[in-house]
Amino acid sequence: MTPSDYRYGAVNAVKDVNGHDVRHSFDAFGWVKAVFGPDDPITVVEATISFEYALQPGVSPPVPARARARHKDVQHPGKR
Repeated sequence: MTPSDYRYGAVNAVKDVNGHDVRHSFDAFGWVKAVFGPDDPITVVEATISFEYALQPGVSPPVPARARARHKDVQHPGKR
């Protein structure tokens, strides 16, 4: 895991004030796709927070028409 994504000038991983690692992943546009918290193992599929973006059709350059954030519910795995 690299600490920075130089394509977007973004940070892939940071340590919080307690020294725990928080990881970020980005989509092809450089928008945050997911945030993995310190309790998420590296192989986890479901992120602590995930984001979805919908683009406006027919607009150039592509811009997001909407964004949706979802969080992981640890008491009800698999449901958002």
